[in-house]
Amino acid sequence: DRLIDPENVQRENYFYVFHFLKSTDKSLENNWGCRHRKLRTKIERQAKVLANFRRDYPEIACRVRGIDAAGQEIGCRPEVFATVFRYLKNDIGEECFEIRVPQLRCTYHVGEDFLDILDGLRAIEEAICFLNLQCGDRIGHALALGLNVETWYSRKNNYLILPAQDYLDNIVWMYEKMVEWDIPDQNNLKEWIEGEFTTYFNEIYKNNMHSEV
Repeated sequence: DRLIDPENVQRENYFYVFHFLKSTDKSLENNWGCRHRKLRTKIERQAKVLANFRRDYPEIACRVRGIDAAGQEIGCRPEVFATVFRYLKNDIGEECFEIRVPQLRCTYHVGEDFLDILDGLRAIEEAICFLNLQCGDRIGHALALGLNVETWYSRKNNYLILPAQDYLDNIVWMYEKMVEWDIPDQNNLKEWIEGEFTTYFNEIYKNNMHSEV
């Protein structure tokens, strides 16, 4: 405030958005657990602090209007922030000292940086669904929605490198969308995807399962 408005004459005209920071996943090194276990724990603590701040300091909290998640999105899926975003979106301000803290709105940067257009599109839908984004919320950039697919792949010489698990998730998502949207004349592509699924599912999961599972 002191930097933006030293004379304190128009502070009611601007507001703040708090950012959660994305990071690469190191939580599975030598440990079992879900992806981004440490980051999920960290942002859960931060979300609870923000919720308490809204209740304890309503006059100041009125000027915090939204939350965001920013940073390197490759290797950090929207699912990581799903719980804290829904929790804070549902934190409805209560009347306190005649001050009502407004409901937080959300923005999420996604579909900006990706290893495959399919991966970028999947991330955008995951952000909308998992974070419960609605009218009044914002998607940052979402460049994957506006790219010319043929041009983008030709610039990559039709050669991509991405983690096998991401590739498996991508083709499963694409298969489901083909079924959901009833895209015609794609039986050959569906059969090819089924073959790819079997290969990579066995490589990543089945071959690493105990025999009794």
